[in-house]
Order: sequence, then C-alpha cells, then structure tokens
Amino acid sequence: MTTPRYDVFGRHVAIVGGGRSGVAASRLVQAHGGRVTLIDAKADLAERAELEAAGVDLLLGAMPDDLPATTDLAIVSPGVPADAAPLRGARARGVTVIGELEFAASLVRGRIIAITGSKGKSTTTTLVGRMIAGSGRHVLVGGNIGVPLSAQVELSGVDTWHVVETSSFQLETIVAFHPHIAVWLNFSPDHLDRHGTEAVYERVKARIFEHQTPEDWAIVPSRDDRIARHAATGRARILQVGIDDQVAEGVAIADGVIERRQAGKPAQPLVPVSAVQVIGRHML
Repeated sequence: MTTPRYDVFGRHVAIVGGGRSGVAASRLVQAHGGRVTLIDAKADLAERAELEAAGVDLLLGAMPDDLPATTDLAIVSPGVPADAAPLRGARARGVTVIGELEFAASLVRGRIIAITGSKGKSTTTTLVGRMIAGSGRHVLVGGNIGVPLSAQVELSGVDTWHVVETSSFQLETIVAFHPHIAVWLNFSPDHLDRHGTEAVYERVKARIFEHQTPEDWAIVPSRDDRIARHAATGRARILQVGIDDQVAEGVAIADGVIERRQAGKPAQPLVPVSAVQVIGRHML
C-alpha cells in the first residue's frame, strides 16, 4: 500500500506558497495534466518568467481571502500555515486541501523513509541516503532538505528509496501519507509560534505513524517513552534503537559493535562502531 494517488488531469489546482516546494508542485501538476494557479504573498518570484511561459497563473503580492472559484484541489507549501485565510475559505466550500508532501508521495513509485524529530533530521536523512547509495540501491534524498519530493517524482522507479526529511509543517497537512519506514528521532518543544502549544506540536509529529500498516516499520529511540507510546498506537512493526544495553529488542551497541537484538535469538553483529565515521557518540 502507498499513499492514495491524487489524479489532477484536467483539474484546476491552486498551489498556495511559491517557495521551492510550491514551484516544484506546480511543475508536477502540469506534468500530470492539471491547470495551476500559484499564489504567494511575495510580489515576485525568481521563477516567474518560467512559470508564466509554462502557462501557470500567478496571483502574487498578497494572500487572498479565498481561492479561485473553479479550484478543484488546493496544495499548500510547508511554509504556509494550514489555517491561512485562503485555505479556510477553500475548506468551507468543500475543496480538498493537502500538503505538497502528500501530493508528491501519492505519485512516487518507490518506497519512502520519512525521518522527523526536533533535532538531527537533516544529518540523519543525509546519512541514511548515503548508506543506501553505498549498498548499490537507487536512492533520492530530499523533502524538507534540499530537493522537494515533488521534484523527484519523475525520477522515481519501483526500486527507488526516497529518504525524506519530514517536518511538522509538512505533517500537519497530510491526509493519507504512508511511509514504509517512519523514523521519529527525538522530541523537544519547537515551532510553538506555528503550532501554538507543545501538545499540538507533539500530535502533529506523531502523525508520521498514522497511516502505516503491519508491513511497515516505525523506528523510535529506546529511552523516549513519549515517542514509543505514539508508535504503539499505530499498526507498524516497532524497532527501538539506542546506544546502551537498555534495548531488549532492536538495534543497540555492545562491546564496540552495533548489533540487532531479537527475542529468543543470539544478537546479530551488524557493523563495528569504528567503521562509522561520525564525530561524537551522540551521532550514533
């Protein structure tokens, strides 16, 4: 199972937010036969000439109170709050509102590894991408880091692994986003100017597990009961990771070796810690 596909052929799609994600989503919608109106509060965009030449309608300079009356679907960039005025108006009229991550994930052919956390997302996403590349598999790294997922869809094949840094801004607008592997690294209060309270921020982060199935994996830190509780409410298989002997079942370190532990089986050595070229034990 993957994220259900959004068919935009012949439909009018309003994209709210003209940053990297919004521009990439505009190109993707057009590639799949949709008509695009791109809305941004900025007076101009670096890609303006290109977008206009491609037939994208631009509404720039201020956020309107509503989207064009003919809008069939709204796609919001992560930099735009989910309760922005035009999105409220669209929802009131029954228009479906999704995030750029949700839309792109519905069109990729490969599997997704989504990585979130309050700290360390970019580093972990980069390292996971390099490990997969080192194994000889086709991997594309992006999301909240570097290249938006929308810009990777046309490069995606059935054997592709998409390693996607996933922010709370992206998770708040998912509908059926379904990563095969969901990683929640850690939690501390952040982005409260956007989410309002720590509790709301936590709930948004936890959405990374929301649509997983028993065939998927949820990877969580061994010493964080809060994250473990959220993972347990989902349906995915749970794998704990830690750097001490507290991990009964999962991945841990013992005697200088990273090992896989499974109940009723001898520990399986994976790689010596000395082979992992990172600075500081906290990076393991």
